[in-house]
Amino acid sequence: ERRDLNLPWNTYQWIPHDERDGKCVFSKWNATTFCDMIVHNTNNSSSIDNTATKEEVPITISFIGDSTTFQHYSSLAMLLGQTVTEREQHASRKNHQSVTKSTCHGAVTLSYLRDDTLDMMNQELILQKPNIVILNTGLHYRRDDILLRSMNRTITFLEKWQNNCRKSSFGSRRLPWCLPILRTTMPGHPHCDTYTEPQNNLSIIEPTIQTIANYAQYKNGFNFHWWDMKYQNGLVENALSSSSSSTATTTSTMMDRLEYEILDAYEVLTRRPDGHMWGNNKDCLHYCLPGPPDVLSRMLVHTLMRWKASQHLDYDWS
Repeated sequence: ERRDLNLPWNTYQWIPHDERDGKCVFSKWNATTFCDMIVHNTNNSSSIDNTATKEEVPITISFIGDSTTFQHYSSLAMLLGQTVTEREQHASRKNHQSVTKSTCHGAVTLSYLRDDTLDMMNQELILQKPNIVILNTGLHYRRDDILLRSMNRTITFLEKWQNNCRKSSFGSRRLPWCLPILRTTMPGHPHCDTYTEPQNNLSIIEPTIQTIANYAQYKNGFNFHWWDMKYQNGLVENALSSSSSSTATTTSTMMDRLEYEILDAYEVLTRRPDGHMWGNNKDCLHYCLPGPPDVLSRMLVHTLMRWKASQHLDYDWS
């Protein structure tokens, strides 16, 4: 029996394991807080001007990846008051160019490039000159060796971009960021039409993803390789770790190493077999918006907070 898409959606609240003990608070989304955090001055001024001046170009956040990355881009854009349509994703894919949205009163630009294999990463870095890059290797399956070759090439581009970004922003009154963020790949959920609520127990939901026989109902279902996403996430994270500044031993070496953050979408959205588009296309990969992907925008805020804290910057997060 198909779910009636005209019925109102149930909403759920994410509660971290440590929140009940007061150790971790997962803040609710607030657009003003997000804009303040992205563009605030790096000095200790008590006033924060979120308007891009003639001297300061907007902060650019580039999303690079497949259609699931477009959902993350769309979520953030809509949470910041913008309108997004699927035509924009199709245009990016057809023209091999990014689409952009101006947000935060012109102080932040969101950019999305449809690039399933990250082959156009260097193009995006050169043309958009982003301050923050959110990348994802996507669900278009490639053999492990091909995936790693692509990722190592991507890391080389990101290392060069990060060094140039830091050098070019020296002396700016704003934090330049110059930060790449890997969003891990979350799988689809076979038989998603049978779920009406989240499944918090991964020991129950993950076997349904790993059981290849569950994909027999889909056209070309055995080509999905959703069961490989967790393992390949690990491969990509290891590739990044080998280039991390944490492994550097000298100042000159550290400048050539990549500093990055990871946003673990797999760990969170694996728990959301509900809320998929489904419909006539039996889409158990993409989600309805507003919907489960909105948690990624909240996670992005915390990821950026964590990185800022690691840089020993003064900012009131309250």
